Amino acid sequence: MDLKPVEWIVATLAGNWGEGARWECTPSDGVHEANILKIDWSKAAAGLGWKPALGLARSLEWVTQWYKGFYLGRNARDLCFEQLAAFSELATLEL
Repeated sequence: MDLKPVEWIVATLAGNWGEGARWECTPSDGVHEANILKIDWSKAAAGLGWKPALGLARSLEWVTQWYKGFYLGRNARDLCFEQLAAFSELATLEL
């Protein structure tokens, strides 16, 4: 299971975006944000023998590609279908 600190996640997203994208952590007296966020797929693995087809880093690449395409004026539906086709091809290779 990929377990990364939030700082790693946002730094990876900024790096994937490129073009000088950056982030900054500002201290706050407000609501506490967890230092580690995780999605636990262990029950699916144990009960179904399932595992994610994409690791965390690759998933973040795909998220960044989708949003960057959308903000550059690409059609959201087209972006979804392109990623579904790429995922389907990847899943077929994994079998």
